Amino acid sequence: MYFLPKEVLSLFKALDVIHGNILFENVWLFLVFEQVSIFSKGTFADMMPIET
Repeated sequence: MYFLPKEVLSLFKALDVIHGNILFENVWLFLVFEQVSIFSKGTFADMMPIET
């Protein structure tokens, strides 16, 4: 479980009311995609170099 400050929760609730879940899901997916791409560049590129 993650415990967020009341301000953050109320901000999420406000965004939820305004945009539904669309904005939050897009931001979440973007952040996850960024983390995965950074991780794969940093780790897998070193472990498995691409043969040219």
